[in-house]
Amino acid sequence: MNPFVRLIYALLIAAAMVSFIGVGIYTFYPEPQPPTYPQQTQPLEKGIAQPASPANNSDTNEYQQAYDGYQTDLKAYYRNVSIVGSALAVITVAVGLYIRRRTDVIGEGLAFGGVGGAIYAIVTASIGDDRIMRFVAVTLFLASALLIVYTEFNVTRLPITKDLRKHR
Repeated sequence: MNPFVRLIYALLIAAAMVSFIGVGIYTFYPEPQPPTYPQQTQPLEKGIAQPASPANNSDTNEYQQAYDGYQTDLKAYYRNVSIVGSALAVITVAVGLYIRRRTDVIGEGLAFGGVGGAIYAIVTASIGDDRIMRFVAVTLFLASALLIVYTEFNVTRLPITKDLRKHR
């Protein structure tokens, strides 16, 4: 098969895998919903707006507290998404490298999809502003990339190459 066509198919599988990870996380672990802003209705008296009442100020304070809680929940959500994304990325890379022994294109596509999943985990950790999880996700990304390149270009350790050298 043409190497360019193989690359296109591998990238197609990688894009499908990254989409599967992202949509799967969003489907089974939805994002927290923001609080609704209180309606401030100020009655008009002879065309002049009335000053805000203390009741409206308490509504605004309650909203601000609810919004602060939402921001905290949102950071925790993105941290958790990056943890799940990192775990799925590592599993996908491992499965891809295992399957690659039997079917090159599918295995390469899954391995590349795992790398894309690691990038997704880095982005979500960055959105959540979690420095430790961002470092872990970048470390897993680096390890995945090194493992894929090592298995791709280190042909001297593969068992099949020993058999090929005997027949030359």
